[in-house]
Amino acid sequence: EKPGSATKFLGMKTNSLLLAIVASLLVGGAAHSSRQRRRKKPGVLLIDGDDAAGAFPWSKVHSRVVEEAKGPGGASDEACVERAEELRRLIAEERYDDAIALSFALEEGVACREDEPLVDVAEYVVASIATPDFDASDDPASARPEERTEIHLKDKRVFHVVAAEGHRAKRTSAKNVPVVGFAIDSTFVLSESTLACKRTNSSSLLCDGAGRRGVPVKDAEAAASIAESLLLSSRKKTRTSRVVAPEGDQQVEEEGTEVLDLWNDGWAEEDLYAPLLSGGGELSPSATGTRTVLVMIVCPKLTNGATTDCSRVYDYNSEVVAQGGIENYMRDVAVNVGEPWLDHNSYGQLDLVTTLTPVLVADYDNAQCGNMDSLSWRFSDPGAMNSLARFAALDEGFDPDDFDYYGVIIPQCNGLGWAGLGFVAGPGFVVNLGSSRYDYLVYLHEFGHNIGATHASCITDGERGAVAYVPSNADWVEYCNPYSIMGAGGPLDGVGFGEFLSSNKELFGWLTALEVDAYDFARSGDPAQCASGCGPYLLQPVDVGTLDPSGGYAAIKVPCEEADFYLNLELRTLTTDEPGVLMTWTEFRGSSHDNTVVVDTTPLTTWSPRALGSYGLRLGFDDGILRDRGFTFYLDDGPQENYPLTVVASVEKIESRRRRRRGDLPGL
Repeated sequence: EKPGSATKFLGMKTNSLLLAIVASLLVGGAAHSSRQRRRKKPGVLLIDGDDAAGAFPWSKVHSRVVEEAKGPGGASDEACVERAEELRRLIAEERYDDAIALSFALEEGVACREDEPLVDVAEYVVASIATPDFDASDDPASARPEERTEIHLKDKRVFHVVAAEGHRAKRTSAKNVPVVGFAIDSTFVLSESTLACKRTNSSSLLCDGAGRRGVPVKDAEAAASIAESLLLSSRKKTRTSRVVAPEGDQQVEEEGTEVLDLWNDGWAEEDLYAPLLSGGGELSPSATGTRTVLVMIVCPKLTNGATTDCSRVYDYNSEVVAQGGIENYMRDVAVNVGEPWLDHNSYGQLDLVTTLTPVLVADYDNAQCGNMDSLSWRFSDPGAMNSLARFAALDEGFDPDDFDYYGVIIPQCNGLGWAGLGFVAGPGFVVNLGSSRYDYLVYLHEFGHNIGATHASCITDGERGAVAYVPSNADWVEYCNPYSIMGAGGPLDGVGFGEFLSSNKELFGWLTALEVDAYDFARSGDPAQCASGCGPYLLQPVDVGTLDPSGGYAAIKVPCEEADFYLNLELRTLTTDEPGVLMTWTEFRGSSHDNTVVVDTTPLTTWSPRALGSYGLRLGFDDGILRDRGFTFYLDDGPQENYPLTVVASVEKIESRRRRRRGDLPGL
C-alpha cells in the first residue's frame, strides 16, 4: 500500500467518537402552516385535443393548423412550418410543458408533423456530467458542470434531451424507461409524466403509457397512481443493505425490492409492466461485492499531424515523471490510493479490482481532441474518445465489456474545458489528465458518478443551506462541500477524508439511515412532536472504515416538507476542524438523488473559502461541523419558517476496540 494509507489513519484513532443528538422542535414564535405537504409525483399529461379551441390562447398557429385541417386540403405547409417554429421557440424559452402540450394537441393523422410525439418505453435514458478543470479556471468557485442527457429509442435513434430543471432524468441513468415527450430536429423534449391521457365523454380517461395505448382508466387520480407506479417499476432494483441497529441488536443483511404502489383495474399488472420487468431498472452495476474496472491509458496517434511520442506524452505532469511514467502513476491513483479508499468508504462491502492497460495508441490527432465526442453510451459513436480507446484496447486483448466499469485516461486536452466526464448510474468515465495531483480526486469523483452519486454543493448567501429549498437567486456553488469527494474533498488528505456522504452510502447499499418524522406536515394547529420524543440518538462515526452493530445509528434522516427531501445527519471524525455532526440535505428517491447541499452551521462567521489540502482549491468552508452546541434548521419548502428543527450535538469519547482487518466485526 501507499505510505499513509488506511492503516495509518485508523491507527491515529485510539478512541472512537460517538455523537448523541437531541432534536427538539421550536413550537413558539413560528406560525404553523396547515397546508398539505406537497407531493412530487410524475403526474399525468392530460391532452386537450384539437377540439379545445381555447386550449392554447397564446398559440395562434395551433388554431390555424386545427382549422385548416378540417378543410379538404388539410393544413397548409406554411401553417405547419409556423407551428414547428412555435415549438422551437418554446424550447428555446425553456417552456417545455407548453411545448409538450402543443405537440400532443394535434389529433393523429393530421399531416403536419415536423415533430413526433412519443409515449413508449425508451431503451435507455442516459445522463452524464463533466467536472470543470479547476486548475485552469480563474474563478473555481463559479465553475459549473456541463450536463448532458440522451434518450436512446428502441429503433436505435438517439436524441439530446431537454427537460425542466430538477427532472428525474437529468441526474441519473436507467434502462427500459417509460417516457412521454416529443422529438423535433435532434432534440427530445421529455415530460415529467409517464402517462398521457385524453378525457372521454364521462369522467374516465383513455391513456397511453409504457407501450400500451388506449387503455381506459376510471379517473385522473387512478391515472396518477399508475403513472407513479410506472416510474417506480422502471427503478426496480434488488440490493443488499447493511442495517445498523442500536442497543446491542444484531447486524442483519436484508435483500429485497421496492414495493410498488400498484393500482390495477382493467389494466393487468403483467400487461402493464411486461416491457419494463424484462430487464428494467437501474443501470449501474452493484456497488457491493467484488467488482471490476478497466482503466484504459490512451496516447493519441498524432499530435498536430506528427506521430506522437507516447513514451513522453504525459510528461507535462511532474508526478507522472516522479513516479516513473503514466502506468506507475495511474497504478498509484487507482490501485494504491483508490481501492483502499473505496474499501474504507464501503466498510469492506465494495472490493474493487482494477486492471490497467499499457499505453494504448488511439487513432486520433490530439490537436482535434476538443472537437470530438468524448464519451458515447455503449460505444455507440465509433468516433468518440471512449470508442477509439476501446478499439485500441481490443487490439491488446482487453475488452471493456468484460468489466463492470471502465475509465479512459487521456493526455490533457485544453479544448475540452473539463477535467473529468462520467455517466451517472452507468459505467464509463474519462479523465482529462491535468498537471497536478488533482487527478486523484477526479478519478474517484467520476467513479462516484458511475455508481450513482451527484455533486456535493452549497449555497453561499442567504440562509447558507439552513432551509430545505434553493432560492431562485441563490449564490450556488456546485462543488463547495469540502467534506465529500463529490464536492471538494479528496483522498490525498488521507483515507477517511472527503468520503461519500451518508445519503450516497445509503444509495449504494452500504448503510441504512434511521428516518425520524419530526413533523406531521398535513396536520393543522400545533406542530406534532416526534413520535419517539426526538431522541437523544446515538450516532457512530461513518468515516472510520467500520460499522458496529451495537454502536448506534450510522446516520439519521429527517423528512422535509417537500416530499422526497431529507435532512441528513452523520458523525464525521476525520475533518479539517473538530469532529462532530455534518448536516446536508437532498432530494432522495430511493434509487437516485439530486445534488446534496451542505448546511453552514456557523452562519455568523465570515465566509472564507480555504485552500483544500493537497489540491489548493478555494471552493468551500471548513467550519460546517456541529459540535457541543445547537443549530436550527428549517424543514420548509420555501422562504417561510414554519417548521424549525433544532439539532443539539454533544460529542463524547468512548473507548474503542476496533479491529482493522476486513471481515472482523468491530467492537466498542
